[in-house]
Amino acid sequence: MDVGGNAPHAAGLTEALAFLRTRPTDEIIVRQCGDLVEKTASRILQETIDANKAARFIRLEYKTATNQKGQVENIVIVWYNNHALIRSSAAAAKDAKNRASFICLQAFVQHFCVVKISAADGAFVQSISHPDFLSGAVIEQIQSQMANPVSSKPNHDASFGYRLMRRFGWKDGNGLGVNESGIVHAISTSAAAVGYNSYGRPGLGYRDASLDQGLVAEHCEELCQLFLANAVLLEDLVFSSQFSLEEREIIHAVAEKFGLQHNSAGSGENRHIIVRYKWSLPKLVEELRRVGGKTGRYELCEPLPNQSM
Repeated sequence: MDVGGNAPHAAGLTEALAFLRTRPTDEIIVRQCGDLVEKTASRILQETIDANKAARFIRLEYKTATNQKGQVENIVIVWYNNHALIRSSAAAAKDAKNRASFICLQAFVQHFCVVKISAADGAFVQSISHPDFLSGAVIEQIQSQMANPVSSKPNHDASFGYRLMRRFGWKDGNGLGVNESGIVHAISTSAAAVGYNSYGRPGLGYRDASLDQGLVAEHCEELCQLFLANAVLLEDLVFSSQFSLEEREIIHAVAEKFGLQHNSAGSGENRHIIVRYKWSLPKLVEELRRVGGKTGRYELCEPLPNQSM
């Protein structure tokens, strides 16, 4: 096969849409984490294939050919249900793959449901401090949010200190100080009550019965049950770096027991755990439709109306 020139060549969007119009709109669900641009397209397409367990009917084929100038071109063909949906060529295999994936996804997002996922990890979270977790305050807070999701949210604007800091340029989530390197969260009064220092960690040589690992497991199980049973599961649970290595091991084990996704993030003193629900895409689409199509972390885009080509 000859292909002309050195510039990346791609074709097939119109033809791809014409073919997809013959397929059910719920055949797959596009999983889009981050912006859909050419340089990230191959990752998004692969994540969509994996999330739909669609490797049996969506695959990429790689070929080489010589163009009219005698130069070797790389060709990528995206196959969908044994149909050559997209063909793209470029001098570099990576460019051909990204271009083919991008055009394929352009067709997919016009015909199938798309679940957009915020790429900012930890942007939509239920943050859990060590003292509030051991005291049961976190569980009470979530229960209150479920019972009264509007009035239970803290009214920061009513706080003089909050308004004063905002006036001098401080923003939510940033540390204090010129270089934003200071503390992010207010010092917990519950931490002081049980003998913690201003960072929420036990002081040197301090020991308290509340650190009993059985209590950590008990509260973690109760929290996971609450997490699974309520709409809060659309957010992440972030266990702060105040938890010890042994306590983090317990949290990992309990999250695994309840079938939740659990990952460690950060290093050293910033090591923490992120727990989230293991969504299947069909279940996630069902839940998003139930709550109006959008949450802090997820957004559902329904297929576009069928249009004549």
